[in-house]
Amino acid sequence: MTLFSRRTAMSIFAGLLVSAASFGQALYQEGVQFTRLKQPVPVGSGVQIEVIEVFSYACPHCAHLEPTLEAWRKTLPKNVKFTALPAIFHDSWAAYARAYYAAEQLKIVEKTHGALFKAIYEQNKQFNSVDDMANWFAGYGVTAKQFTDAFTAPGMEAKLKRVLELTPRYEVAGTPTLVVDGKYSFDVTSAGGIEKVTALLDFLIQKAASERVAPKKG
Repeated sequence: MTLFSRRTAMSIFAGLLVSAASFGQALYQEGVQFTRLKQPVPVGSGVQIEVIEVFSYACPHCAHLEPTLEAWRKTLPKNVKFTALPAIFHDSWAAYARAYYAAEQLKIVEKTHGALFKAIYEQNKQFNSVDDMANWFAGYGVTAKQFTDAFTAPGMEAKLKRVLELTPRYEVAGTPTLVVDGKYSFDVTSAGGIEKVTALLDFLIQKAASERVAPKKG
């Protein structure tokens, strides 16, 4: 390739990047598809862009979104960290939040997360007690006692307290809500439907990444 052709190729590539960015800005508008949090929340993901899903197993909309998010999570680049935050909008949701953190502590959450949604909304499984949950989770490589111990572990209360503190800071009005890098949030409705959620996530991740490296003015 000649010097001229290399320069031409680089110019075309740069033009494509600008066009893609312009297209994204035109497609997504702050205050329409997503909102900026009034007060940014510090992220705990270090150099990685943080994506948080505020959800609940008690939320059928979260169950509908989960297959899409599950597929998307498998494609995440190394500079993105995904975290789930189990909301507690009602007293009955607390048990589901405990179940999520118990599974996380037992290192089985990747196996049980989608499966629990399916158990509740496709198989009509009823969880009326801790024993019901423990017996169900026992099918995923742990004993019922191990689950119960994790469910009632001393550190659990601190995790639930953190959920109650973070949820209003993320300005969450309902589930599921997606928060990108502690700055931007949206839900399925504002995104335009489940099929448009991951594209908006990708846009906001790119936006947050560019803002992290952008030089400060003044």
